[in-house]
Amino acid sequence: MKKPVNDLSRGCTVEDIINTVVITAIQASYN
Repeated sequence: MKKPVNDLSRGCTVEDIINTVVITAIQASYN
C-alpha cells in the first residue's frame, strides 16, 4: 500500500481525530 490508512472507532473523541490526522500526515510525508 502506498498511501497511509488509519481507522477511527465510532466512539472516538475530537482529540482522537486530531491525533489520527497528524499521524496520517506524518506517515504521508515519509512516503
